[in-house]
Amino acid sequence: MQKAEVFYFSYTGTCRKIAKFLSKELNLPLKEIISLSLPYLVWLTLSFIPSLGIPAKTSIPETKNLILVFPKWTFNCPPITYFYMICKRRKIKLKKILLIISYGGFREVPYAEGYAKKFKEFADEVDVFLIKRKSTEEKLPLLKEWIRKHLEA
Repeated sequence: MQKAEVFYFSYTGTCRKIAKFLSKELNLPLKEIISLSLPYLVWLTLSFIPSLGIPAKTSIPETKNLILVFPKWTFNCPPITYFYMICKRRKIKLKKILLIISYGGFREVPYAEGYAKKFKEFADEVDVFLIKRKSTEEKLPLLKEWIRKHLEA
């Protein structure tokens, strides 16, 4: 049985790149959260609604540890909120959830804290790694080691 799975949602491709790197380097299954194909301005508008979940095609975690890679949008990432709602509805219980949030703007810490609080409902431990989009390439080795340490603990 695998130690963890890597789930991701990506709009621009940055989170896909991060997730694929982690899956390959750590030999973990990769699962995409696929949502509607909407124009950027629509997604931007929807991201202002804090608890809005937009239906997405996804599976549910099958291991005790989850690595979830997604972008920081204004107040909400609707496909990730939907994923959270599905996990909650299915009464998922996990040991660890590692949130990897790619950001480019501001207020990433409160955003991350909000998602960590949500996901804490069904995990013993939730931790966050924030990765600035323009620093993605140089931070990937550090991120890999951060995850490796969390999964070994």
